[in-house]
Amino acid sequence: MSDDDSDAQAWGRGQWWLDPSLESHPDCIKVIGLDGALLHMNGAGRTALQTSAEDITRGVLWVDLLPASARGKGRRALVEAAGGAPSHFLGRTGDPDGRATEIQRWDNLLVPLTADDGERRILCVSREITYAHVRNNAFGLDDARGAETGQEQRWVDGFSRLVEHVEESGSVPPSRHVTADGYRLGAWMMAQRSAHKEGRLSPRRSAALASIPGWQWGRPGHSSWTDGVAALTQYVDRNADGAPPQGFVDEAGYPLGKWVAYQRQRHRLGALSSARIAALEAIPGWTWSVRETGWDRGLTYLTLHMVENGGRLPARSLVSADGFPLGRWAHYQLQRLRAGDLDPTRARQLTGVIGTAGG
Repeated sequence: MSDDDSDAQAWGRGQWWLDPSLESHPDCIKVIGLDGALLHMNGAGRTALQTSAEDITRGVLWVDLLPASARGKGRRALVEAAGGAPSHFLGRTGDPDGRATEIQRWDNLLVPLTADDGERRILCVSREITYAHVRNNAFGLDDARGAETGQEQRWVDGFSRLVEHVEESGSVPPSRHVTADGYRLGAWMMAQRSAHKEGRLSPRRSAALASIPGWQWGRPGHSSWTDGVAALTQYVDRNADGAPPQGFVDEAGYPLGKWVAYQRQRHRLGALSSARIAALEAIPGWTWSVRETGWDRGLTYLTLHMVENGGRLPARSLVSADGFPLGRWAHYQLQRLRAGDLDPTRARQLTGVIGTAGG
């Protein structure tokens, strides 16, 4: 007899739950006798309740497989369904210590059935609603105006994107992550961590974020280092310069300027490993001296500006495309030149660039 013929006979006998498509269904599907014995459970159900097909053949009671906190609700729902009325209850599975990253929340629906063979049974469908619960907690915002304000809407949007990413990938994205539609999700996460550290994040939002599997309030050291090196390498590729300004933030929202300054500080204190020192020194344009870097960079930008603009000095407010305050830098150096405060070498370099424009 073919598998198709076997399936057809199972349906004909009212054993529709043996259909292979239900075995692989993501919802937990169970068939329960009126006495509470578990008659059948699909793969998702066996995984969630940590039981096997052999347990089912031994007539194990469905309620006994539930977490202790849900058994009372399960018994009441079973009685209602056995009496002919659909019933419903919420429950959760997870470690007894209640760690949020381990907990799964379930919506359980019990429906009385009368099969083709005339025997009454109970169908129980359990659907995981962990992320829906997290969203509900997050969207029940402390602000009485809810999501009516633009600020609340932006937070809800960021949180929803984070949950969707974790649902799809199984992990929290790195701090430089940008979604396919250009949303800087990594930057949004960093803003939440900063707000939490400074006590500006509401308890409800903090709890919602903490309940996401893999969420961390601090930036893991390895991830932070990796993100920084990647951002600096990309910066060098685009700007032919290994020294971004201290306030520079890249298009993904990563504070590259602060990261570079922090690495220099750790190097001065002798707290940077030899491997990381070597990695930074291998990046074109890297320097440990921010002062020398600032001068060389400013002089280069000023030279380019003078050539491109017919020898005219930049306006004091001019800022380069990558954030360098060229106008302010140039006028400050010119002021020092006139006051005789520049060392001879730098004075000659600056004079050679500006010529008579400096008056």
